[in-house]
Amino acid sequence: MEIEGKFKVKDLKALRNKLAKLGIKEKTIDHEENKLYDIFNILGRSRYIFRLRKTKQYFLTIKGPTKNSLVNSRKEYEFKIPKILYYILDFILPVKASYNKVRETYNPKKGISICLDKVLGLGYFVEIEANDEKEVLLWKKKLGIKSKLIREPYFILVSNN
Repeated sequence: MEIEGKFKVKDLKALRNKLAKLGIKEKTIDHEENKLYDIFNILGRSRYIFRLRKTKQYFLTIKGPTKNSLVNSRKEYEFKIPKILYYILDFILPVKASYNKVRETYNPKKGISICLDKVLGLGYFVEIEANDEKEVLLWKKKLGIKSKLIREPYFILVSNN
C-alpha cells in the first residue's frame, strides 16, 4: 500500500535546510525517466497506472486507484526488472505520457521517505511517504509545508501544463 502526500513548493533549498536542521541526511539523488502506458485507455478508465521507470536501474510499477482519504492512498506493486525487459516493453507498448524528474530521497526513520522532486516543466514538489496518514501529516507540519495536497499523478500534471 502506498500512502503519501504530494505538495507543490516554490523551491527546495528551504526544505533541504529544514531537513538538515532536523539531522536528516540525504540518502540518494536519482535522475528518473518515467513512461506510462495504456492500450485503448483500458487502465485509465479504471484509474490504474502502468509505469516504467529508468534510473540507474529499471522498474515496472502498477498502481491502483487512489482511495478517498486525507492523503493519497492506493495499492502499488513495484518490481525491479532487467534492462532488456524494460526496452522490450517500451518498444511494444504505446506510451500514454512521460515525464522526467530529479529526486532527492531522505529517510528520517524506518518506513518514512521524504522526496524532493524537480519535475521538468512543472517545478518543485515534495512527496512524503509513510506507513499511515498521520505520519504523512506530521512530517508535512514538521517541514512547514503550507500547500494543499495534490491528488493528481505527475503525468496528469504534465499533460495539463
